Amino acid sequence: MLQLDFHYQLTKEDYIAFNLNAYEHSLVMKRSLITTRLLALIFIIFPLIISQITGVFIASLFYFFCILAILWFFIIPKIFFRSVRRNLSKMIDEKMGDQLPMDERLEITEEGLIEGAGSNREYRSAWSGIVKISETDDYLYFYINPMAAIILPKSEIEAHDLGEQLKKIIPESVVKE
Repeated sequence: MLQLDFHYQLTKEDYIAFNLNAYEHSLVMKRSLITTRLLALIFIIFPLIISQITGVFIASLFYFFCILAILWFFIIPKIFFRSVRRNLSKMIDEKMGDQLPMDERLEITEEGLIEGAGSNREYRSAWSGIVKISETDDYLYFYINPMAAIILPKSEIEAHDLGEQLKKIIPESVVKE
């Protein structure tokens, strides 16, 4: 029976990365950003309405609002995610500040996952209980429900050269993103 054991520490940055990844892939978040970006059209329409009312087209006003619309379209998402990161950092400090960095233990077997944090918690899940596996450049997330995941830094996989073995253990039936 194939089994992989990982022992690592999770930091505040790891939890922030997980939450930011969840925000970026959230359907609600995507809709919100699209709506916010569409508001940039108001900046373009506004000077056109003013020119209709006054009967005079002011090119400089139109150009100013076009530049404002372009800035809004590209900068608002960056500002939003910076704000989310800052708020996540505060929340993590408030909830887990004294527990971080947290020692984690993860066993991956052909039957499923066994995750433990410190000596006071253990979570077991068969592969059928894993909702999906999401991968970023730096992490693997084993979602145990739509809002919670087991975080595995890819640096741990690479440090022990276990990428191929991991692919063999994870069943094809598990949804991968």
